[in-house]
Amino acid sequence: MKKIFFSIALLSITSVTLAAANGLIPSAIIENESQRSIKNAVETGPAIKAYLLVKDALVAGNGAAASEAGTALTAALTQLGKEMATPAERSAFSKDGKGAFKSAEAIGKTKDIKVQRKAFEELSAHFYNLIKATGTSSVLYLDYCPMAKASWLSDNKAIANPYYGKSMLSCGSVKETLEP
Repeated sequence: MKKIFFSIALLSITSVTLAAANGLIPSAIIENESQRSIKNAVETGPAIKAYLLVKDALVAGNGAAASEAGTALTAALTQLGKEMATPAERSAFSKDGKGAFKSAEAIGKTKDIKVQRKAFEELSAHFYNLIKATGTSSVLYLDYCPMAKASWLSDNKAIANPYYGKSMLSCGSVKETLEP
């Protein structure tokens, strides 16, 4: 019986290893599986990309582009919510995913840059917590503006402030680096 169990376990490990080597299983699922199950198997990339589009539009002071990006982010967050697999991920999404969705929706419904920037504060707080819980598919920087007393995520180490745009473009500093 022990030999059969050992043979089945060995065959399973070999199959998973071969599937991973052939690109059939994302490496994030296999890597360190015994410790974290499928934590980074959740595809955060589309939500991160949409969030960064909102941030970039606010940096540029473009309310129309921010509105469009906010709408795209709501769609990406809806999809992300469907992919939550573990209890911890579902719990994080229940609070912060829904909060981020509500803020992104508010940004998408207006072209008023002041309203969008206010909603972006809440969006960024919720999105940061969500990314901390689910992981990131790319390197992100948590930036902080002491004038706005608010943070945001960026994919670039150089500061580009979404709360003040061109009037105070470089106001802020990197507070944390989030890695995949």
